[in-house]
Amino acid sequence: MKLNCFFLPGNWFLRNTLTVGENGEAAVKISADPHDYQKTFCMKLRFGGYDGDWLLGNSYVKFRIYLDGRFVACGPFRTLVNGNRMEHTFTLHDLTPGEHTLAIASRCDHQGLSVEVSGAQCGRWKAFDSNGVYAPVCWEFPAVYGYFKGDIGPGEYFEHLRGDLYPDKWQFPGFDDSSWQTPEVREVDCGVETAPFDFEYETVHPVSIHRCADGRYIADFGVERIASLQLTGPEKGGNVEIRLGEELKDSERVLYQMRSHVCYQEIWKFKPGGQVLSNFGLRAFRYAEIVHYSGELRAENIAMQVVRAPYRAAAKLECDHENILKVWQLCENTIRNITCDTFVDCFTRERVAYEADALLTIGTFFTFNQNSFIARRHLPYQLNHPTWPCEWSQIIPLLFYEYYWETGDETVVAENFDKLLAYSGYRDRIKDGMIEKFDLEVLIDWPRKYRDRYDTGDKRFMSVPNMLACKSMGVLAFLAGVIGRASLAAELRMEHEEMKRALNARCFDGESGLYVDRPGSQNHSLYANMWALYADIVPEERQKKVADFVAQCGMECSLYSGFYYLDVLFRYGYGKEAFEYIAKNGSKWQEMLDSGCTVTTEYWVGDVPMMSLAHPWGSYPAHFIAKYVFGIRATEPGWRKYEVKPDESIDFKGTLQITRNGVEIVSKR
Repeated sequence: MKLNCFFLPGNWFLRNTLTVGENGEAAVKISADPHDYQKTFCMKLRFGGYDGDWLLGNSYVKFRIYLDGRFVACGPFRTLVNGNRMEHTFTLHDLTPGEHTLAIASRCDHQGLSVEVSGAQCGRWKAFDSNGVYAPVCWEFPAVYGYFKGDIGPGEYFEHLRGDLYPDKWQFPGFDDSSWQTPEVREVDCGVETAPFDFEYETVHPVSIHRCADGRYIADFGVERIASLQLTGPEKGGNVEIRLGEELKDSERVLYQMRSHVCYQEIWKFKPGGQVLSNFGLRAFRYAEIVHYSGELRAENIAMQVVRAPYRAAAKLECDHENILKVWQLCENTIRNITCDTFVDCFTRERVAYEADALLTIGTFFTFNQNSFIARRHLPYQLNHPTWPCEWSQIIPLLFYEYYWETGDETVVAENFDKLLAYSGYRDRIKDGMIEKFDLEVLIDWPRKYRDRYDTGDKRFMSVPNMLACKSMGVLAFLAGVIGRASLAAELRMEHEEMKRALNARCFDGESGLYVDRPGSQNHSLYANMWALYADIVPEERQKKVADFVAQCGMECSLYSGFYYLDVLFRYGYGKEAFEYIAKNGSKWQEMLDSGCTVTTEYWVGDVPMMSLAHPWGSYPAHFIAKYVFGIRATEPGWRKYEVKPDESIDFKGTLQITRNGVEIVSKR
């Protein structure tokens, strides 16, 4: 597709005058350079070649649009196909007939920005080189910059805003742009995808501002969100240091050198007179520490400019259990505020869409959000941007299954099935019912320290990845049947059953009644037995013995594996114990809350020093509360039929109202 693009590499401001007719409407169609990706962190893919695109290494936001000075939108989303541009159309409604100012802040890298206006008469574009405004290095105060402190995170750079170079009110009508240049336009031939939805935006002011004894200010926005900071400078102007963070280092300092090895520290230079400046890029933070701000900093002078995925509330919980209410709110805050255009691990350290993160998140996402666009879009994106762990590639079919079961939408399965099977089926590796070697790294658990409890031996015929491969094969067989490929479904079912037989023959220890970590091992780990149950490999007559063992082990695993552990307990008769892991005083999620977290973390609190405090995969307790505690489960895809069967072993009273795929359901227990 050929597009006319402004060839404006780096940071630029653009302005134009629109003359709107009597219908009071205009549309802006806009696309920007595709995201670039770092290749240095990529692992060789199972089927040859290098993925080369899984770590976002360029600016996440490439344009911001303003109309008559009012912020309208930003973009783009990540494209499904590498090298494509994402094309957005923003319709401007209820405009008064006459002239309006369209302003765009652009951060492109190669081909530039394409803008097309329809429904209104468009004047001549003018452009201002704003690269000097966003300074990656603060030359006046070099001590605040340096990778030894941590970088700004993938897709961003330190901005160190130069208000003295910033053209105030450039987004507003009446601004004198006569000295601005006419931008060069070039024709670009590229692939283009259409954006399926718009982000949501919100301006959030702090819930409290504390002035420290030395004059610094600590602003608490109440909940961690993905946002840009906006600040009205002091009346006298001057240099103000900005420190953002997920948590406090102590009562009067923000931990801006964050646990994720990201550093949010910048110098903003303000003109006198209360100049307003804001970040172009996005950060994930709750607190702002403002240093060298002369005069009083009031709540109306500082704000988060929040960006998130479309959100329509789908659940309401009422109960008298304080811990459950707090955990529920923690999970809801996570889904509402830490989701943008795909399911990612975190928005500080990587911003990567990982398969396992998505699986642990998607159930809670559907619990809280009626808008399914993100889930629908994530699936093909994940297939086009696979990551490196062995188990993660095997998890993709489970993601498709969860989406289909929630929505009844088989189109996305049909469109992607062949690629899904080729990447995650491992059919070429199965010999006599098991896979001897996996050429991607087998994790067992994450972080790696938990792997020490598992006997990997010579890494041949390990039971856990084989069990997951077996489960994935069964899911692929089911999905093949959904899309009408009956003969293939039958083949996959036969291979699935062959794997089950082999695992039970070679990895089950008849003397102990438990599963071992690999054939010939004497180690009966939590992982081998938990995954045997989760993957539906254990014959009915063996299930109680194995489930008893898993329950007796306790949740001695990571936050990642805690998902499978709790699911197994709920499914195999230990619902009361599973509930207590969520609800009791001192639970892992209570520790998150007690440590001040407002969204879920990457690991158990204190598990490892390097971690994100905004990691959606930890939000799965809300999914289990809805599915098992209140017993609300679909019995047919798309919630055409469902059941409400609360777990009667749990001593808990409450009412849950949810909306699933348009179906209103109430469970009272």
